[in-house]
Amino acid sequence: MVEIVKYALILIAFINAAIVVVPYMLGKAELMTCRNFFLFGFTIYQVTSGVITIANPASYAPEITVSDQNAIAGQYLLWIIIFEIVFLACYRWGFGAKRLARFTPLVKGTPREPVLWIFAFALLGLALILRFTVLIPYVSVWTTHIGLSTAAVAAGLGAWIWVRRPLNPAAAALMFGVLIAALIINLAGFYGRRPIVAITGCLAWGTYYSRWRGLQPARVVLYAGVFGLIPVVLVAKYTAVRGQFQGTEAGGVARLTAMINADTKAGLMDLVSGQECAAWSMHLMEIYPEYYDYKHLHSIKYFVVFSVPRAQAQARRRRRIGRRQVDPHAARGHAIRGELAERRRGRSAREVEGHRARERERDDHEHGPPLPRRRGRRSGGRVGVERAPRAHGVRVRLAR
Repeated sequence: MVEIVKYALILIAFINAAIVVVPYMLGKAELMTCRNFFLFGFTIYQVTSGVITIANPASYAPEITVSDQNAIAGQYLLWIIIFEIVFLACYRWGFGAKRLARFTPLVKGTPREPVLWIFAFALLGLALILRFTVLIPYVSVWTTHIGLSTAAVAAGLGAWIWVRRPLNPAAAALMFGVLIAALIINLAGFYGRRPIVAITGCLAWGTYYSRWRGLQPARVVLYAGVFGLIPVVLVAKYTAVRGQFQGTEAGGVARLTAMINADTKAGLMDLVSGQECAAWSMHLMEIYPEYYDYKHLHSIKYFVVFSVPRAQAQARRRRRIGRRQVDPHAARGHAIRGELAERRRGRSAREVEGHRARERERDDHEHGPPLPRRRGRRSGGRVGVERAPRAHGVRVRLAR
């Protein structure tokens, strides 16, 4: 079953590529669309990641346990197929989206190049203000994200202007100046890749809709293959070095300097593998609902109920969403299954325990030591946990 799922996922990856390329080559669809961007990310983080997870069980971390890979692989493939069918059907028929698109204003005419450059540098200045000068609690969280988006738009606007005269040295210098400034603004103080992905996405969008859209499809595919290396290398280099900045407040210049000397091949392999997304999905599919109850739409509820932004929370009070206590017998059985899975993957018990010790040490360093817990009465087969005492005037409720 595992081999069948592996080749089926490879086939789905090629089908997704054909869904993007074939209609464009026939002149029936655009190349740069929201659907194609989503399909590209979905293919990387769920389809090809699933192939790597199934083909090489030693490719993911020891804490990810998939004991019955045959059953989970078939279930995973089924959900991949169902999700893609539903997604493509919703995108095809719209369900009200096409009616809303009629209200989108159409812009006629193109401003002159000096005006666009002024606007790009103005966006950089606005992004700088929003990212670093707004110190109002809670409000600064929103302005930070708006500043990230503004810097990405400035980089895309620079690409929009430059691609019309790619051999002009002045336009190229201004474009790369805007790009480097946007990277410094967006990377300062951030661990994730979303800011740099936003910049590379705007670069591709501005390049395509400024000039490439009117070229022959074959030339556009060729240009995309050549110039597309720039954003891919940027994201791969940052993927290779972002781990060393976790939990630090390193500035954008320091991060950009580290990216120059980064191992591009290692970052590219980590990026293409989807960073264990498929392995985590299979792991969650295996432990739910046997060990944990389903909490449908929990992300929306968590966003509404937990009103304190994560960026403003104290390090010692940051808690992972999914950290809950379960029945000790079920947890012990799951741990035993995990140990057996690790043995089958060729890892010794000492290697597994050493890795888990490092994970616990890193977790304590990032989030602080866990709050004291007192075991209470049993309720519904799960261990009840009493509420912790007041801390700084706020009652902290531990997850049940």
